[in-house]
Amino acid sequence: VYVHTNHYLSDRLQALEAPRQDQASSRYRLVQAQRRLEREQHPFTPERLREALSDHEGDELCICRHGNGREVRSCAFVVADPREQCLWARLGPPCEGQLQKYSLDA
Repeated sequence: VYVHTNHYLSDRLQALEAPRQDQASSRYRLVQAQRRLEREQHPFTPERLREALSDHEGDELCICRHGNGREVRSCAFVVADPREQCLWARLGPPCEGQLQKYSLDA
């Protein structure tokens, strides 16, 4: 399982990060997402991944964010399925709705 949040993992690249970036939240979300996904049974489905990433634990540091105005908000959720050549996605926080399937085959 590959989990990514908004900070560099490589020590070599950390010097390139924006100084105002909310790294505490990004680092918390990375650990929390890894922890949640380790508990999930395989095979993963797009819906089960959406549920795992709808996590609100951690208050203002949580994975699924609902900020208003200029506050931080989860802007999208995407699952790539290379075997089926499709993406499952939705705009906004993962907890707020159904996923849409997009075919990637030519």
